[in-house]
Amino acid sequence: MGGETDQWTPYLFRDHTPVFPWVGKKGYNLITDMADDAIRYMKELNASGPDKPFFVYYVPGATHDPHQPTKEWIDKISKMHLFDQGWEKLRETIFATRNGSA
Repeated sequence: MGGETDQWTPYLFRDHTPVFPWVGKKGYNLITDMADDAIRYMKELNASGPDKPFFVYYVPGATHDPHQPTKEWIDKISKMHLFDQGWEKLRETIFATRNGSA
């Protein structure tokens, strides 16, 4: 279960059993599935004990290699032309904006 598992056909286990959630699901994405599962779990917790606090630790894998966004996000970010002048220029712009000098 390396951190570099595929977001479309991930190598997963639930407890000690391998699971294959993408089988029969066209367009499956692990991050979306994990979010849906967390939401479902929180609704169950709230329904069974609305006055009881709970903690959900949700950690999506999309924050590290390999970055595998959906085509929708690739298109959305591409239209912003953020990296047209290179990542260093984007970095300078971000830091200038954060420091109030832009």
